[in-house]
Amino acid sequence: MTKRDLANQISEETGMSLPEVLLIIDKMARVITSTVSKGETVYIRGLATFGLVKRKAKKGRHISGGFQMDLPACMVPKFKPTTTLKKKCAKLPVK
Repeated sequence: MTKRDLANQISEETGMSLPEVLLIIDKMARVITSTVSKGETVYIRGLATFGLVKRKAKKGRHISGGFQMDLPACMVPKFKPTTTLKKKCAKLPVK
């Protein structure tokens, strides 16, 4: 599902216009991105928690060169689904 598909479905279910829904989706994404990039956590009940986790420094391998290199510690975004979402996904058949 793309952003447009999501917006179309929300528009149909709520009666809101498509441009309004697209604007809300864009603003929601901007607020989540801005909040998480400040080191804060965003919790959306029934969906997920968005936050940051520290990735430890480690050794990596350059794919085309084949040589080892040091990868520094860094902060990376994390998406943690709620138990409700996990349970719904666990019921799906394995393909």
